[in-house]
This record gives sequence, structure tokens and C-alpha cells, in this order.
Amino acid sequence: DTPNLSSYRVVQVYSCEVGSKNRAGEIPAQTLSSILQMSVRAPDKAVWIAFSPFAPFQGIYGYDGSGNKNLNDPGRWVDFHAGGQ
Repeated sequence: DTPNLSSYRVVQVYSCEVGSKNRAGEIPAQTLSSILQMSVRAPDKAVWIAFSPFAPFQGIYGYDGSGNKNLNDPGRWVDFHAGGQ
């Protein structure tokens, strides 16, 4: 069964980098928005979380050369719409 999403205005996706182009040149969040025919909000960089509301530096950041969180490379939430970004 397909869930009824009509009561929602935006789907927010917590998955790394789905709001930016992948290797194929596609933006997965835009594809999802087109399929669902509704707005999607997604991060353009990695999502860093900790299971504590007091953990510092949770958020969206890029990677440094070692693959660790780069606090000097903040990301952002990007909104996508069925007709285009």
C-alpha cells in the first residue's frame, strides 16, 4: 500500500547529501519530490547526529581530508518542489 501523504506539506529527509548531485548528476531529493508530487527538504552535505540533545556540533557539515566532520564546511537544508527546485 502507498501511504497517503496528502495531509503533509513537506517531507524532510535525514540522509546524507541527498540534496546535492550524486555521481550520475541527479539530485535524489528532487527525484523524490517529483515522484511524490510534493515538497521535499533535504541536506546538501553529511548529516552528523549524536543521541543526546546536549551533544555539540550536531548538524550538517562536509568532510575533511580524513573523512571526519569539517566544522568549517557547514551545509544547509535545501527545498525541492515537484516542478523543480
